[in-house]
Parts: sequence; C-alpha cells; structure tokens
Amino acid sequence: MQLSHVVTAAVCVTHVCLAQPGDDSEFYDIFENDFPEWRLAFRGTPGVMTSVYSAYTTRQTIQVEPGCKQFSNTSQPCSHHYRNNAVFDNWADVDQIVFAVYKGGKMVAHVKFEASHSTIVDWFSMKNIVSSTWTDIKNGGSNIFSIDGHNSPSVNRHFFMEHSYGGCPGDLGWFVAVDMARPTCDWEKKRVPHTFPAFLYSSTDKMVNWNTAGVGVADSFGVFVKYRQGQAIGK
Repeated sequence: MQLSHVVTAAVCVTHVCLAQPGDDSEFYDIFENDFPEWRLAFRGTPGVMTSVYSAYTTRQTIQVEPGCKQFSNTSQPCSHHYRNNAVFDNWADVDQIVFAVYKGGKMVAHVKFEASHSTIVDWFSMKNIVSSTWTDIKNGGSNIFSIDGHNSPSVNRHFFMEHSYGGCPGDLGWFVAVDMARPTCDWEKKRVPHTFPAFLYSSTDKMVNWNTAGVGVADSFGVFVKYRQGQAIGK
C-alpha cells in the first residue's frame, strides 16, 4: 500500500475542507482510493534520540525537514518527529483516526479507530478499534493498550499495543515504540542498539512474541485524522 499525497491545497474552516490551487502535504490518500481525506497529525521518526511520546504530547516549536511530513521517499532526510499543531490545537469533529506503520515507503500495518468525542490520547484504545490489518487485535484482549503505555523509570514503551506480559520471553503484542536507549528486555535490546526510539510491530497478521522472527522494525509511523464534517479533496 503506497501513500499518495494531495496535489491540491486545502483550506479548512470548522473542519470543512475546500480545494485550493497549490500543494498541501497535510492531506493523504492513504488507502489509494482517490479520496485524500486523511490529514496528517503526527509522524514518528526512529533513532532521533528524542522521546516520541513527548513529541506527540507537547506542542512543536521547531521547523522540521520536509522529509518528516511524508512516508514514501525514505531517502529524504528527517531528523525529527513531526507534530501538526493545528490538528491538536483544534481537536474537534474528529470522526476516525488511522494509526499506520511504514516500512520501505509502504504502509505495512494499520489500525483504524472510531474517534468521535475523543481527546488527543484516549482514541488509542482497543474498544475504539474499527478495523485492522492485524486480524486478532479487535477482540484480542490486552494488558496495556494506550499511548502512554508502560511508562516508568526502567521501562518506556509508548503507543503500546500489548496483549500480555510473560516475563520478557513470553511478551506478546502488535506494536510498541521503545522510547529509551537502555531498555529492559532482550527483545528490545537487540533492536535498540544505541539510539531511540525504535518502532517494533508484528509483521504477520496477528499478535507476535517480541522475541521471534515475526517482529518488524518500522521506518516510521503516522497518525491520520478524518473529520466528521470534512469534504474529501479529489485528485
């Protein structure tokens, strides 16, 4: 699944979006159905030595590289996370959210959430799942499923979709942002050598034991919002 972005700009007034001449990289056709209705809210970048959780929850004050706002061109430089402050500062009329995982310029996994009446963090919940490429996640049960995740002095696992803990060797889940340089479990240590964060995901269509070969290491992840009152922008 390739990510296509809009070649027309958009003006949004109370989240009703109208096409304008120009180029706007906020709106994407993430499912390639000629319907660029998904607005990029956040992009997580691995190995930048800055907490992805802090970047998501804190207003961004720096200008980031253009590569931090796209997913398909993996050679384009990016050394920051990207937070679309306009989305978070005006969090209203959000209908659905897609959490998308990217590898090699392609979406390799995603979870779609129902997000009406949500906040910027509580939409990320198993009870809000509409659909997913992970076929067992919707009713799979979890011990931790939140953006905050498992956050302690010795463990920093955010955007955590975890089914169960089993003392490190038996840990099972779908996605985790390992947000520290010296993690706890061996399955984290071997994939987070000296830099953080690292984004680990099940490369199968079901949950995975984090110690197995079924774990992928993502190039990035994106959070995309679709507004309840928005008008889609055609190509």
